[in-house]
Amino acid sequence: MSETLPQSDSPEVEMPSRANSASPLRPIAGYFVALGSVALVTAIKLGLDPSIGMSSPYILYFGAVLGSAWYGGFRPGLTATILAAFLGHFFFIEPGRSIVKPEWGRNLLAAMFVLEGTLMCFLSETLRQARRESERVGNQFRLLVDGTLNHCLILLDPWGNVKSWNHGARRVLGYAADEIVDRHYCQFFPNEDAVESAGKLLARASELGRIEIDGWRVRKDGSQFWAMTALTALRTARGRLSGFVFVSFDDTDRWRAEQVLRENERRVSLLTDSLPVLISYIDGDGRYQFNNATYHEWFGLTAEQCRGKHVHEVLGEEACRIMEKRLPNLHLGIPQHYEALMPFQRGGARYVRIDCIPHRSSDGRTIGHFALVADITERKKIESDLRASEERLRIIVDTAVDAIITLDRQGMIESVNRAAETMFGHSSGEMVGQNIGLFLPIPELLLLERSSQESARTTMRRMMRSGREIHALRSDGTTFPVEISMSEISSLGLFLGILRDVTQRLELEREVLAVAAVEQRRIGQELHDHVGQELTGLELLVETLSVLLQTSRIPSLEFVEKIATGLRKTHKDVRALARGLLPVDIHPNGLRDALDQLTKQVADQSELRCSFKSTGPVQVADTTTSTHLFRIAQEAVANAIHHGEASRIDVVLRVEGRLLVLEVRDDGIGIESTPFRMPGLGLQLMEYRASLIGGNLTVESTEGTVESTEGKGTTVRCRVPRKERTHMQSDWVETEPT
Repeated sequence: MSETLPQSDSPEVEMPSRANSASPLRPIAGYFVALGSVALVTAIKLGLDPSIGMSSPYILYFGAVLGSAWYGGFRPGLTATILAAFLGHFFFIEPGRSIVKPEWGRNLLAAMFVLEGTLMCFLSETLRQARRESERVGNQFRLLVDGTLNHCLILLDPWGNVKSWNHGARRVLGYAADEIVDRHYCQFFPNEDAVESAGKLLARASELGRIEIDGWRVRKDGSQFWAMTALTALRTARGRLSGFVFVSFDDTDRWRAEQVLRENERRVSLLTDSLPVLISYIDGDGRYQFNNATYHEWFGLTAEQCRGKHVHEVLGEEACRIMEKRLPNLHLGIPQHYEALMPFQRGGARYVRIDCIPHRSSDGRTIGHFALVADITERKKIESDLRASEERLRIIVDTAVDAIITLDRQGMIESVNRAAETMFGHSSGEMVGQNIGLFLPIPELLLLERSSQESARTTMRRMMRSGREIHALRSDGTTFPVEISMSEISSLGLFLGILRDVTQRLELEREVLAVAAVEQRRIGQELHDHVGQELTGLELLVETLSVLLQTSRIPSLEFVEKIATGLRKTHKDVRALARGLLPVDIHPNGLRDALDQLTKQVADQSELRCSFKSTGPVQVADTTTSTHLFRIAQEAVANAIHHGEASRIDVVLRVEGRLLVLEVRDDGIGIESTPFRMPGLGLQLMEYRASLIGGNLTVESTEGTVESTEGKGTTVRCRVPRKERTHMQSDWVETEPT
């Protein structure tokens, strides 16, 4: 296997070349050398016989050009060439001391010299550069070999004997150069068959050209170290084996780190395989590089079968489409945490929670990510059932007509229902977190927040008396009576309070008491004004009769008839009073007879047309039901007379399936449809009576409900479940008004 060699501990040093070590004034000196050498050659040629100088004008100048180029480089050499061409042409080509020569062939000699000199300068510069590069490479190679302190760089002959030894080899193996040179390299191997093993390695390296091995090596002191070794065969241009290069370095720390890493990986595998979740590492190409054993439980694939496969191959296309929506953010290095219903191609659909953590390189690039997938199908089912249960409970609480609140032990509001918002005029946001004294201005409740937890709890427990009536405060500052019932939920540290607005009940109770008082006054007034006077008159007549009888006088027939008439009238008045106290006779047809009597009485005492209709003898054995229905009809008729401005009233009693229906219809001015609240008309009392017998009362305006009327009309309808089987006939029985 190939291995990247670690960097040396010693700093990199470069031996400067001669060119680099030269003075910075050398380029300028080159031009002076060029000028001086050309001038010297010119002087020498001028000092000699002119005929000799003109016969070979440029021979000596070649030496000046070559010396200038070698010393100063290409440019000084080219300068010397041009100057020598000019001087040679001017002084030494006939006729001398003239620039233009009569023979044009002589003029071309200077140009040819410039070309030849330029070529010489170029070749000289090339040689100079090659020499400098050779010196630089040689210096760098020597620095590399000698400066590699952690690597053994050893040159072996074809038989494996050591021929060269660097400082790194001395540091790693412990031998000095004179101790190891010309000795066989097999002594670096610790096993007993070191010679045989070393020979086999040389043979393999000679055959393959290069081999890389790792294993234990031994130092001079006998200590062993784990080494990475490369053995390369060296051959001549003709292919003959000339030796080997043995490169090795101490890799013990890496080997030990790998052993620790393998042990850690084994422990991580044991840990991840024991977890009931999918744990994996996915590289930047979307392929698995690590999987735990849970993949086999979910998909039937072992970690080895998953490793290297693309995510699509394991999870399926549909599941990957869901995950791909998160990949852009994941590539940006943003961790992703989400839940989804994943339709896996193996194992079916599962509701899972996915946590993806990006893995970033040192330069910040995302090169992969860790994925943890947990099956939360069962948890989702429990959550769904819990939400459904909470929703049902919330609907029940929100539809309750009573205010329901929860409090902590300091009296702070935790939650309220809609009825509480309607009752107190505050929104839930305004009430939650506030003290209950916000709408229950009781001194001990207002002090709960500043009380100790135990004393506050004791105060709350005193409030737990069911049926306690107190006055509450609305948001507009008005007060109203409520009935409060408290209970403690010890496991949650909460108190549950139910508050009922009893304003209507108290008003109804007062109205019932007022009606009873009026009825008592009416009966007393009737007894005093009518029955009492009649009895007083009869008492006087009886006393007169007693006097007549004592005097043996026979009373006249007219006198006796007067007494009989008074008794009959008194009896009638007493029966009328009794009818007011007990309007319905105790028998199955008592309600029908009472309603019939009511309509006749109304028709007799007013100018209204009042009639009673029934589906036959509807029998109601329950006296309480009959009495409340009669009172409802009586109140509805009174409302139609006094408030509805009606000219006709119809009272109807019929059976609809399992319901007994009482209707009072008139042709008056009408009222608005339900929901209906009109204080002073007795409708609250009628609703109260209907609720006592389990009935439902509605009041509505309906045009044309009464025959031959042009008014809008009002219908009061009470439906009551039947408690016994009711006999009815198919024909209508109607009593006409008198």
